[in-house]
Amino acid sequence: MVPAMMPPPMPVKLFEFAAGVFEMKPLWFFGAIFVGKFVRFLIWAIITITYGVAKRNATEMAVTNRRVLIKTGMTSRRTLDLMLSRVESIGVEETAVGRMLGYGSVIVRGTGGTPEPFLMIAHPQEFRRAVQEQIANP
Repeated sequence: MVPAMMPPPMPVKLFEFAAGVFEMKPLWFFGAIFVGKFVRFLIWAIITITYGVAKRNATEMAVTNRRVLIKTGMTSRRTLDLMLSRVESIGVEETAVGRMLGYGSVIVRGTGGTPEPFLMIAHPQEFRRAVQEQIANP
């Protein structure tokens, strides 16, 4: 069925019925609709931002003089612990929007291993630079 032909959800029907029964003026009716949609948008925005902040805070990245350690995930955990001498290459992929906002993907390749991608990492160039400095200065 075409969505435009489907009846509106039940709360909207009840609201329209109440507006008719109580003889609500059109300006008040549309104002109430606007406020309801704005509140719903605000709630979804708060939920989305809270999820993003929690996910960002759940990611740990460290470079020591001996190894590279990356931990990601909130409920399930993904960990990469790679000796610095075993790092073959580190690739960075950034989109145009990612470059403007300071995020990108880091791909760590160990010797004889498969590439380990870590998506949407903050400041990926700085992470790569830190690893390269540790490799150059053992």
